[in-house]
Amino acid sequence: MVREEAEREEDSGWSFMAGNEDDEFIEDYKNIKLLSIAEMCQMAPEIQEHIDKLVGTALIRIIPLMN
Repeated sequence: MVREEAEREEDSGWSFMAGNEDDEFIEDYKNIKLLSIAEMCQMAPEIQEHIDKLVGTALIRIIPLMN
């Protein structure tokens, strides 16, 4: 998750990615989905504690592999 300067008042500036996307994938609007912060926190509650971090914040979530 990366926080950049918001372009619109209703934009939080946060972007959430899997981490394996290349530029071509990201530049194709069909691969982008706009969600509210509430929707993201519902899908991944652990991000809630980071939502108020400053512009320029970049965080990586590591999920342990299951055996």
